[in-house]
Formats: sequence, C-alpha cells, structure tokens
Amino acid sequence: MRRAGFVGAGLAAVIALSLLVALNAAASGRAETKTKHFRDKTQTFKGPNPCTGERAEITITFDGVRHATFHPGGKGHFNDTEHGTFALDTFVNGQPDGDVDASGRFTNRDSASGQFDQHGNPVGRAEFSFGLNGRGTNADDGTRFHFHENGHGVTDPSGALKLFFDKTHCTQ
Repeated sequence: MRRAGFVGAGLAAVIALSLLVALNAAASGRAETKTKHFRDKTQTFKGPNPCTGERAEITITFDGVRHATFHPGGKGHFNDTEHGTFALDTFVNGQPDGDVDASGRFTNRDSASGQFDQHGNPVGRAEFSFGLNGRGTNADDGTRFHFHENGHGVTDPSGALKLFFDKTHCTQ
C-alpha cells in the first residue's frame, strides 16, 4: 500500500489525462485545462504492506478528481485526489492466499508542475509531490493501524531526477 502501490493505480489515468490536455494545447496554441471526476473505480495490484513491508496483493475501490492544465510546448500542472477503500492479501510462499489480511480506507493526493512530454513524463525542470493517508484493521486480531506517506521530487533541465524523498510512518 506504499506509494508505489496505491498511487501507481491512479497515476496511469493522470498521465492519460495529461497527455490529452498537452496534445490539445499543442494543437490549439493556447493553454488547455481539463477536469475529470470518476466514481467507483476498482484496481488490483501488488505492493508492500505499509506497516510491515511484506508483499501483498492490494485491491482498491475509489472515487476522485483529476485536473490538468498544459501550455503549448509541454509546460503544465496536474493534480489528482483519490479516496476509497482497500483490501490487502499478504503473500504466502510468493503468492496471495485469497484471504483478506487487512482492510480500511485511504486518501491519496498527487501534483506535478513543469516540463513534460506527450506521455506525461518530465523532460525538463519539474516538481512532483504526493501524500497518502489511511487507516485499517488487521483481520486476524482486529488491531487498528494508521499510515501516512509523503514524498517530493525535483528534476533538472534535462528531466533527470535530482532530488527525491519518500517517508512512510505507521502506527499500530
């Protein structure tokens, strides 16, 4: 449920929306802004348990909104907010065993500003940030946990990552 898990699920849609807006901006010669609301989306993926780091299969069901503004030449800004529920199935012998080991709720926020290519990848100076918050209950003993993860990155004029941090905190 770390950033690579939860956020990766929504990131593809942010990039797709960003691509659409960037192409429209390039074609029209002026800034383009798009907003997309979505409801009841479900995705399943592999990622770490935010408190133990154990590999797990994670299923999320979420609602949210995405905004993107791009100018001709690829400079732009986009942000994304998602909130919903998760179910976590910890791997046993390298595979999920089909039993939900933890479940709960989450909120995720992402944003980025800078120079991007047609796929939403940074190709020049850019900054991006994210924050993930959640709370859940372990199925085996009913204990509750809370997690928070945040990160920030900066790219140089060539689009190479120059600074990145990612910090996760969990209380059980």
